[in-house]
Amino acid sequence: MNVHEEELQKSIEAGLQPTGHDPDVQAYHEVFTRLSREPEVSLSPAFADQIVAQLLERKKHSSFRDFFWFGIGIISLVIAFVVAIVKSGLMFNMDFLFAMNLGFLKNIAGYTGLFIFGVAFITILNLLEKKFISEKGDMLSRRNDY
Repeated sequence: MNVHEEELQKSIEAGLQPTGHDPDVQAYHEVFTRLSREPEVSLSPAFADQIVAQLLERKKHSSFRDFFWFGIGIISLVIAFVVAIVKSGLMFNMDFLFAMNLGFLKNIAGYTGLFIFGVAFITILNLLEKKFISEKGDMLSRRNDY
């Protein structure tokens, strides 16, 4: 900026009205007048609808991703089950009513109480998790949905 422009700026900032018909003086006056006012900011009427549409789209993608990983998990579980059957030597005989040769499972038949305890313990842990932890997770997920 040169000296003339600085003087124009100081006089306009001081509130003095520009004199003369110099285009620079009028341009500076117009610029500083507009800069002294707050800009008008307004959102379009469809702004909220656009945000909701984006959230729904994001949720749709996340549900697809969850379904995809659920499918991968089921396939992995089936593969692991087949590998476990093959490795353990479990044989299916075509004898009377498809009697099974349970192999190693014959040795643990005496541990019925331990099996029942395990099932009950896992069930109790699952119920506690649903009661205490899932409620907090639901609150967090509801807060993040919006």
